[in-house]
Amino acid sequence: MQGHYIETKVIHVSIPKPAHQQLQRLAAESGRTVPGYVRYLITQEFQRLDLPLYITINRKKRRGACKNQ
Repeated sequence: MQGHYIETKVIHVSIPKPAHQQLQRLAAESGRTVPGYVRYLITQEFQRLDLPLYITINRKKRRGACKNQ
């Protein structure tokens, strides 16, 4: 998709520890990481709603990024 630019926005989500623990379990059962599992859930919901979704993964560590994920 060289030459095409899609404007993006970043979303940060805070969840209670028990919810994160449940996501860890579900992610492990599906062979995904927690962030990967959250992307999977978002993708499934967007497909169910017939909405366009462009997921890009920023592989570079941002300065000051949270280290306790």
